[in-house]
Amino acid sequence: MTALNIEERMKALHIQGLTITTIKNKKIFQSEQYGVRNKHDQFPVMGNTMFNVCSISKLLTTVLACKLIDEQLLQLDTPINELVTTWTISSNTPSPSLTLRQLLSHQSGIIDPPNSFLPYQKRWGYPTVEQLFLGKTEYCREPIIRQENQVGRFHYADANFCLIEKLIEGVTGKSFTLLMEEKVLQPLGMACSTYEVTYGENISQGHDRNGATVKEKYPHYPYPAASGLWSTSKDISKLMIELMDAIVGDSKLGLSPLTINEMFTSQGECEWLGLGCFLGSTSNGFELSSLGWGVGFQSLLALYPQKKEGIIILTNTELGIHQMDGLIGEIYRAFIGKE
Repeated sequence: MTALNIEERMKALHIQGLTITTIKNKKIFQSEQYGVRNKHDQFPVMGNTMFNVCSISKLLTTVLACKLIDEQLLQLDTPINELVTTWTISSNTPSPSLTLRQLLSHQSGIIDPPNSFLPYQKRWGYPTVEQLFLGKTEYCREPIIRQENQVGRFHYADANFCLIEKLIEGVTGKSFTLLMEEKVLQPLGMACSTYEVTYGENISQGHDRNGATVKEKYPHYPYPAASGLWSTSKDISKLMIELMDAIVGDSKLGLSPLTINEMFTSQGECEWLGLGCFLGSTSNGFELSSLGWGVGFQSLLALYPQKKEGIIILTNTELGIHQMDGLIGEIYRAFIGKE
């Protein structure tokens, strides 16, 4: 990490703000902040500055699902129509064979339509899952239909996690965001994480590849389970530590090693695919990773349970290239010793 001049690279790539937290021996080792929360007011990124983590939200949703599995409210391989009998998605009711495992691993046969799951627009309001699946909203203009011949094949889809959100609310009778607060965020002390965006000094604006503030300024996604979380690198690191603790039976959330190990296990024929995350092997050993990419923001999380290490990188600038091809990738490689 010391060989990389992050501030110089940020300037060269027009990245406005960045935060990194690293974990060593299952403890927060270092938390660093660089740049500004937005280009115009030059307010510096602080430890409590929240970034849109986009699809890293899916990792937290998976943890909540695991918690409900341990509470015997959900099952990975039971058809979801046996768990919730009152679905209001009329013409596209989930197939009787659709399972939570398929949804969490993006192997359900559900494919997001083109140009769908757009950022929130005030004039469009907040969509319901039913509206999304019926194609009755500007956020998704085409019906979302499960393609039976694609079941078991990987198709990354926000729609999968919208159905998981619906499933969780159906079996608990509570809102997804309330459950997440009660069962994950509060117990882990993630006080700088929220699905309810209120604009203030601790919220970062999004920027494009030229470093200009994006049109929406604070782009967020009205699909909490799929991509709705705002957080800090330090808060996310608390979740990463929890995952490592849970594997060895020391979970603050009461997660069982058996259930959490399902997250870390290859799904179907995809060796690189876990539940709500990606799997791999690096010079640091076994790796669990998650990526976030949306309008104005990019991020990366990498966890190494065998070495008890990890790194989370959040930026408020979307470079228009894959995370591994930009500064995030440079920081990641420096961390694992490849640069």
